[in-house]
Amino acid sequence: MPATLTAANATFHTRGIPKAVNSEVEIIVTDMTGTIVAQESNSFGPFSPNTTSGPFPIQVLNKVDKGQLHPGGSLTLNWLPDPPGAWEFNVKVDLTFSNGSNLVVDQNGVILDSAGATQVVYGL
Repeated sequence: MPATLTAANATFHTRGIPKAVNSEVEIIVTDMTGTIVAQESNSFGPFSPNTTSGPFPIQVLNKVDKGQLHPGGSLTLNWLPDPPGAWEFNVKVDLTFSNGSNLVVDQNGVILDSAGATQVVYGL
């Protein structure tokens, strides 16, 4: 029996530049066909420098097989800063499957800035 996506969550470790309280983060997980399988959009509150926030649940919309996500799927982070500014962080997104296995995206040193990039995309 194939392993299907059952849960997803994201944890953020804010580094030197904090995230303002009203800044919204959108987390999108897509399969190899580009279909959104998990998504969450929330401000999650303020993130102070040198703190870890989460894990925050990501809503699973489609319980796809693990083979539909890896290789070929993607994780997209959209950041809607309010007020304009920058945010420096590490992010860990953990996808859990019905057989107890996990697929983890763990990225360090991410910097998003309203004057430049407000989106990052990672392969699964």
